[in-house]
Amino acid sequence: MPPTTDNVEQDRFINYWRAYQGIGGFARYALRFLLIGLLISPLILTWFNPNIWQQLQGARASAALLPMAFLIGVFALLPALLIAIVLWKQKQKRFMQLTTAQNRYLPFEKRTWANGEKAWKTAISVMAGLVVLSAILSFGLLLGHNAPDYFAYPFEASVLFITIHLLYQLFMMWWAEKHDNQLSIPAIFKVALVVCFVAVVLAWSIFIISSMSP
Repeated sequence: MPPTTDNVEQDRFINYWRAYQGIGGFARYALRFLLIGLLISPLILTWFNPNIWQQLQGARASAALLPMAFLIGVFALLPALLIAIVLWKQKQKRFMQLTTAQNRYLPFEKRTWANGEKAWKTAISVMAGLVVLSAILSFGLLLGHNAPDYFAYPFEASVLFITIHLLYQLFMMWWAEKHDNQLSIPAIFKVALVVCFVAVVLAWSIFIISSMSP
């Protein structure tokens, strides 16, 4: 198939990546990572437990086989497979973006937003940064011995905001990958995040006022 772009490097990538389409293509791509994981598995196991070979040497071959297979699978093959999945998805997304020109395959930060939505995105990012700082500072309050209940309010409110913000981020990433139109933040997330941010501010206000009271 002839190249589909005017950029030589992009054309080279497109022609190269055609061989890794579908399940069969992913299997071929992942195989190299699994082989590398298998080859370096002795080094990984030794790093985790320097005495592992002496421990296994004293066991029967049949008894040592299952633990060895489990350790190699969890600490070598599984990480290798996860790396393969992430890299394959990144390259597949680039391939689809170059060959289809659909917005859903653009990097999230390069997507266009509906009118007024980018301001909301910026505001939510600022609130998230402040709440992360709140969570770090308020965590120290929980370490106090016999601390009053209101010491926990800022941390609890911060954790609630962070949880909803994580759901918001996951939803937006999922939505961006499924749709080509301009991005917009659902009203439910706007309301929930603003309410939670106000709750964080109120929690700190309660803490400050209560701490100053005699």
